[in-house]
Amino acid sequence: MAATLDVVTSIFLLDSEGSRITAKFYSGDLQTLEQQKEIEKKIFKASQTSTSSSGADVVMLDHHLGIFRVSNGCLFAITGALDQNELMLEYVLEAFVTSVQAILRGQTDKRTILENLDYVILIIDELIDDGVILETEPDVLISRVSLRPSEGDVPLAEQTLVQAIQSARDQIQRSLLQ
Repeated sequence: MAATLDVVTSIFLLDSEGSRITAKFYSGDLQTLEQQKEIEKKIFKASQTSTSSSGADVVMLDHHLGIFRVSNGCLFAITGALDQNELMLEYVLEAFVTSVQAILRGQTDKRTILENLDYVILIIDELIDDGVILETEPDVLISRVSLRPSEGDVPLAEQTLVQAIQSARDQIQRSLLQ
């Protein structure tokens, strides 16, 4: 049996009216804005009829599997291929939601998310790269995004761009003070 990577076709965040706050699309069949808006609309419509009060819901779309969760009026969603493992997609969604809630101290309303959009986008970038799932541990995501190393210093090769810039700034300041 050949090894396969878990792949995500899109990840997005919508407000309570179904408008996009942020989104990343990785699939070739979701390249046009119309296709992207259509999948967002379908998942938003499914969220309006959902009876789940907590946790994630799964919806089957035309050629995609959508998993979503509503938190403080904002819709967190992720899609994958129909043959993708829905438990893995749900695990990625929970890591996304948990990380955003932790970074924003539980305030996941539209205004707070927009004020901290850079952190939300960094979480997405640390979570998924070109559709491939990189990290699913919320604690690791939070430490990378918040510039707090989880255990000791983070090697330069594993630093995010923001961490690398901060590290360089600190080194320059130390050298100037000597």
